[in-house]
Amino acid sequence: MTPPSPRARVDRTSTACRNCRERKVRCSGEIPCRDCVRLRKQCVYPPVQRKKRKTRDHPSPNANRNTHAHDFESIGDAEFPIVQATDDTRSPTQSSGSAPACHDGRTALATLQLQESIQAARPANRHFQDQDFVRRSSDFTLGFDVGLSRNLEPGDTGTSLNRSSWQYHEPWSWMSILSEQGSNLIRQMTDNQEFVSAAQRFSQDFVQEPSSKYNLSIPADVPKPTELGAKEYAYAFYQNCWEADLGIIDRVEVEALIEAHYKNEEPEDDASSFALRNIIFAAGYRSLLAKDPAESFSAAQEKAGCYFQAALSVFTRLLIPPSSLTAVRALILMACYAEGLANPGFKHFLCSNAVHLAQSQGLHRELDQISATSENAAVERNWLWWAIYSLEKHLALSSGRPSSIDDHNISVQIPKVVPLHSSIQLESLSIVHRHAKLSSQISRQLLSFKALSIPADELIERVTHFHSQLDGLLKEMPAEFSIDTVTSSQHPTRRLTQILYLHFSIYGSIMAIHTHFFYPWMASRLAGGDKNAILEAQIISSSNALAEAARKIILALRLINGDVTTPSWLAFSHPIQAVANLFFYILRYPTLPTASSDLSLLGMGAGHFGYLEYLTSSRVSISLPRDLVNIASQVVKAAKAAKVKQSPATSVEVSNDQRLQVSFTRRAPAITNPGSRNLGHNLDSATWNLLTSFDMICPNAASLESIQENRGGGSL
Repeated sequence: MTPPSPRARVDRTSTACRNCRERKVRCSGEIPCRDCVRLRKQCVYPPVQRKKRKTRDHPSPNANRNTHAHDFESIGDAEFPIVQATDDTRSPTQSSGSAPACHDGRTALATLQLQESIQAARPANRHFQDQDFVRRSSDFTLGFDVGLSRNLEPGDTGTSLNRSSWQYHEPWSWMSILSEQGSNLIRQMTDNQEFVSAAQRFSQDFVQEPSSKYNLSIPADVPKPTELGAKEYAYAFYQNCWEADLGIIDRVEVEALIEAHYKNEEPEDDASSFALRNIIFAAGYRSLLAKDPAESFSAAQEKAGCYFQAALSVFTRLLIPPSSLTAVRALILMACYAEGLANPGFKHFLCSNAVHLAQSQGLHRELDQISATSENAAVERNWLWWAIYSLEKHLALSSGRPSSIDDHNISVQIPKVVPLHSSIQLESLSIVHRHAKLSSQISRQLLSFKALSIPADELIERVTHFHSQLDGLLKEMPAEFSIDTVTSSQHPTRRLTQILYLHFSIYGSIMAIHTHFFYPWMASRLAGGDKNAILEAQIISSSNALAEAARKIILALRLINGDVTTPSWLAFSHPIQAVANLFFYILRYPTLPTASSDLSLLGMGAGHFGYLEYLTSSRVSISLPRDLVNIASQVVKAAKAAKVKQSPATSVEVSNDQRLQVSFTRRAPAITNPGSRNLGHNLDSATWNLLTSFDMICPNAASLESIQENRGGGSL
């Protein structure tokens, strides 16, 4: 047989899939390869490893067409420097908390600004081939998660798609910072290995409790409360639980359900009533145990958990037709219960099934007068649907997963009246539902795979539009809802939780919409064209807006009195997102005057998670925030030392007429579309991947001192 040419051998070696590499056999290089087709395995190729650059004697065949992108690649050849910014780099309208204002791209500051973006996502091979692009895009659409390998060394193929603790998240998720490529980028920025080790520890520390612990059979030791005890649990549910104010079920209906049960007036095989009754017992009992100082976190979790497990035992029967509104209510309340700290991570599973049942009952459609039994019943159905809708959209956006609700199939409108005998707060819940609709639009127009091909000028326009909409929601909140003035003693716990939900969800959305220009692996694909100064300006403005939203969330942690009932998004999801984003902001701008105060905020965030460890007796232990504080402190210290040594002759100075900043109150100037070829050339964001789903979380009750420094950089 004629031996293959050297060129062919190189191609086969460079395109070997993971299965062929593990089996040490030759890969055909196809997608899927022949071996994977024969063995019926999923064919996944590892990300292309960066190799040492050679001489530039042989330019790319597309060099003439992509001259500008080629120039940006050459910028990335230099080492990662620390971005320097002096007090003189801010415009008169820019506060000390903002990133340095950018200019026309001719100074060193502008060069360093884009250098971070291009260095992170530059293709490993200068001669980028269509086959590589197809393979990398295919990995993304398959939900391939390269994940954090065991040692993050090149060529490590130990991570398996079959590992149940690894789940897919989008490249705009904050968890992309902790991925292999994100860790390598930060390692270059900090010039040390500490962050890589911290990311590895985080992935090992935060291993979810196996859901197999919660079997689908009624536990033998579930105590049946007396009728008086059952009414006490129901009363506690409406007094203490945040989900009681969402309009899921009326208090009168719950009392009637309990009375019918103890009078033996309900069918014995009514699974939906059984589940609804027990999940209300679980939530109410847990809220009572949380107020008892003699009960430990673990004890409260275990005692109330038996009722939750009883409700979960009839889960399959809830899904099998015929279903009912009672089953829908039971499922969504089970999802709310699972939001509590240190619960198993299947709240998404419960919520998506509640959506399925709700749609089977037609809750998403407007009822006509004939089908509606009464006007009040129609209003109750309306509120139930929008409670499910808002929770599902919030979970989808905060977890980096696609929504299971198609907005185009919804005809029911956001309710404007409340049902009889209801404790619903119309003003605040109206904002909750409107934000949910807005977050759905954000997911479709900015955070989808299709959004990766949006031209830069259109992307800036969309970000500007959604930022304005989110800012409008913040301004519509009543004065007593302001994070700057509200105190933990001003509102009951369930009311305070609803207020913080409003702020955290809106600020979380603000951070999400600006990731296109904040994360280098997202912004890099936009490099190219002849108006990169506008792109630089947007990178600066988005960085400022995102950092300010992160600061707001961290400052609000002082209001959280954590206990076993604290929901996960309040205790973990939004706080860790804010801490991670502010950490990355400090790395990008370590010489800003606000670097020191931002370090203090990171310390507050670390204290929040330290309290979680104390509260749960180390059952939940998260060391990542402390690691981020240490790493960021070293970077800021080194940057300040380098700034002192810098001579005045070589310092970067930017005059007022050179400053350029994008306002979110007007449309930014158009940018030349880099085109589909440049998009494919820079689509490294399509291969970014992620960590496990973080659903077990905890609260904080530390009283934190506010920082009285005026911050700018975003229209917040």
